[in-house]
Amino acid sequence: MEHTTMNEQTLESALTRPDVERALVSLVERLPEIERSLRRLEDAVDFGVATVNDQQVRQKIDTLLDESNVQIETLEAALKLAEKLPMLLQVTNQLERVLAFAEDVYTDEQTRELIGQRVDEYVSPVKEKADATRTMLTEIRARAERDDRHITLFSLVRWLKEPSVQHGLKYMQATVEVLSEQTKT
Repeated sequence: MEHTTMNEQTLESALTRPDVERALVSLVERLPEIERSLRRLEDAVDFGVATVNDQQVRQKIDTLLDESNVQIETLEAALKLAEKLPMLLQVTNQLERVLAFAEDVYTDEQTRELIGQRVDEYVSPVKEKADATRTMLTEIRARAERDDRHITLFSLVRWLKEPSVQHGLKYMQATVEVLSEQTKT
């Protein structure tokens, strides 16, 4: 009664394959261990069912839940937070590396000096310009306070011919034009 086709295999031919024989022998050897595991699982399920069916245990759990301040929103938030734990772990690891790097930089005298030099290189031109501007404003204020001349129409016309005044007036005119264009749109 051996009916075999290309795609079918009889039970006898399947059982006589070496890989199947090895798997069966291994499975038979592990049967006592598998049985013990199944009994432990069965015992755990029985314990869980008995615990859930025990009226005193149910009342204690209900009382604890009723007295606790845990609300459904808190549980939902805890679940969402648990979902984000892998990302939070990555962020925490990166933050730890940054802090370790910052601590290394802070404790290394040469690195601190180098950073200080680089900061000075960037800051000193700005500081020089600020000092020059402060000096110029101080000089302008001092001259304006010392000058007691009256400003006449003729002095204004004479100033208008000055190249620096012309340059400033062009900037003022361009500023007015740009501002008027921007307020139209």
